[in-house]
Amino acid sequence: MKKNLVMGAVSGYDFSLISPFVVSLRKTGFTGDICFFASGISDRTKHYLRLLDVQVVTLPQEEPFTGMAISITRFMLYQAFLARQDMDYEGVMLTDVRDVVFQVDPFAFDFSGKICCFLEAEEKRIIDCPMNCEWVRSKFGDAVLAEIGIIQSPVSALSSVENRRSRGT
Repeated sequence: MKKNLVMGAVSGYDFSLISPFVVSLRKTGFTGDICFFASGISDRTKHYLRLLDVQVVTLPQEEPFTGMAISITRFMLYQAFLARQDMDYEGVMLTDVRDVVFQVDPFAFDFSGKICCFLEAEEKRIIDCPMNCEWVRSKFGDAVLAEIGIIQSPVSALSSVENRRSRGT
């Protein structure tokens, strides 16, 4: 049976901000792999993540794609990581880390599509989160924030892999 993979990116987070994600995921009985791309986290945080069987891919302090934050580059990093893997995963979940906790194994449902997206609660919009607002404003300006601020915040995407390495997608 193929494993599933959960991927996220953490930048400057202390273990206290990451532990609810990892601990809640492991408590669901999830036995797949967890991989975090990390920038600016302490050796202590890396140590505790490894104790919880999280693969930590440490990024250099400077972003690999000039002028782009990890919130954008993470998707390119995920694709490059998956293309290099010998393991052919059954499913891959790309998700935020800081504000996500799990109640059940995210792969424990009938998932027959190529992609499944999870959203915040309907009342949670981009404009309602100071961190999301600042991120959109700093990258795209006030006009874009005004245009998309009322949209429900996306949290993660779950994808069936179907040999993406050979297709490069």
